[in-house]
Amino acid sequence: MEIPELSEVDFENVSLSASGPAEYTVKFGTPCKAAADVRVDSLMFTWPRIFAKALVVVYRCGDFWPHYDVKTKALSVGRSLYVLVNSVARHRSQDAELVPLERGLQWNYIAKIASAALCKTLSDVLHLEMRCKSYVSAEF
Repeated sequence: MEIPELSEVDFENVSLSASGPAEYTVKFGTPCKAAADVRVDSLMFTWPRIFAKALVVVYRCGDFWPHYDVKTKALSVGRSLYVLVNSVARHRSQDAELVPLERGLQWNYIAKIASAALCKTLSDVLHLEMRCKSYVSAEF
């Protein structure tokens, strides 16, 4: 399963829609090339700080299965939102178990999409203009 290559323009042409309580769908590109479902598991918002934990599912538009599950956390400092990507795993079908993706170009690409989706979700839902920065957890 391949997620289509997104250009910088696609990262700027992003649409957000609510798909349930604390669940949002972010679509990249016009027409849609890739999408991400963001489920915000926890959110603490005490101005000027934001703490969030979310599961982001990244997939090709129109094809939910198979997809990638990305575990993320977010923290704001000033007008910057820092998104930490903890893990990326491939989910082939509803009955299949998650298979962790090895670090590399594809891992980084999926993490970039998930980070952008979480940042767009938090920025729009909380009505804040923030710069987003993405980081990955260290391997030990």
